[in-house]
Amino acid sequence: MSITNTVSVSEARANFTKIGRQVSETRKSVTVFKGSTPYLVISPAPLAKEPNEETLEAFRELEEIRKDPSHRTHEDADELFAALGI
Repeated sequence: MSITNTVSVSEARANFTKIGRQVSETRKSVTVFKGSTPYLVISPAPLAKEPNEETLEAFRELEEIRKDPSHRTHEDADELFAALGI
């Protein structure tokens, strides 16, 4: 299916992954119509030019955790919740 800049609700539902990939790759929005009325617009998320300070701090913390030999990792969510007593 060739995705255009407008699709029907049923086309959007059936091809959401393809539409999302196209929007992400082309950086062009797709308008979804319900009947003859615009219903919603699928738009690409804004691209960040520079990581903000909060993101940089999170990466620094992650590096410190990775360097800590006593840091314990968990195989899955159940194991993590059990370790937390949840």
